[in-house]
Amino acid sequence: MIEIRHLRTLQSLAQSGSVSRAAEQLYISQSALSHQLKELEQRLGCTLFIRKTTPLKFTESGRILLELAGDILPKIYQAEQRLGNRTDIPPNELALALECHSCYLWLLPVLKAFSKQWPEIHVELINEHPFDALSALQSGELQWVLSANPQTTEQINYAPLFHYETVVVCSSHHPLAKEPYLQPSHLSQAHLITYPIAEQRLDVFSEFLQPAGVKPATVHYTRHPLMMLQQVSQSDALAALPRWVVQELGQALDLKMLALGNQGLWRTMYLAYRQKSQPWTENFIDQTRHLTRSFPGIRSNFS
Repeated sequence: MIEIRHLRTLQSLAQSGSVSRAAEQLYISQSALSHQLKELEQRLGCTLFIRKTTPLKFTESGRILLELAGDILPKIYQAEQRLGNRTDIPPNELALALECHSCYLWLLPVLKAFSKQWPEIHVELINEHPFDALSALQSGELQWVLSANPQTTEQINYAPLFHYETVVVCSSHHPLAKEPYLQPSHLSQAHLITYPIAEQRLDVFSEFLQPAGVKPATVHYTRHPLMMLQQVSQSDALAALPRWVVQELGQALDLKMLALGNQGLWRTMYLAYRQKSQPWTENFIDQTRHLTRSFPGIRSNFS
């Protein structure tokens, strides 16, 4: 089945002329975008564009879908704009995607409190857009996105929820475990385990290593924070995760947390949404700000 996100992807490919530039526009990794396109072609049983052409040349099948995107996407936007004016009626369902890969630890208590205030609204957690959630939000497939990477994009609003600290975690027997905090140079020979997304969207790269011109020796990927921590505890590998994740999931493991820089590396978590602020959205924001204050490595000074 063709989804709206597929049409947006093809439209971005046509506008940018290459997979790499389209991935940047959609804020996903090139490998994730290539996988999405290959999966779509397998589903449809046809080739959509010719690889290794500059700019990309679309096949007849690809041009058919591009024409479809040109017809459908503007109509979807217009319909959403009209529906968005009905701010007085709570929806039956809200689709919430997580760009925060470890948010479940604090999100579930928030959703429980939210459901008491808005029992008529079912919040569906979406895992289909783990790496292109903002583009899905812009297209109207999603209503909310949790993200620490706000982008200057039309029709998307961002509400700050809390500040959180990213730390590097290692085995207590690792040579770095004795350091009071880490400088970028400490990671130049590191074996780093991280999430399989573009480096510019990972705090340890975009805010710590890249400004210093430092790259780790190797990078390995996994989607699961608990698996990261287990691998770190049994090897000389390092991982960079929010402090709340390490303290909640790593209690039974032999680990050491290290701050990034002498002040620590702090980022802000946002709720992204398309429509004007509505009572149920404001309630979710307030519940999140209040309930996350007890989590380690979180500062919530918003009101």
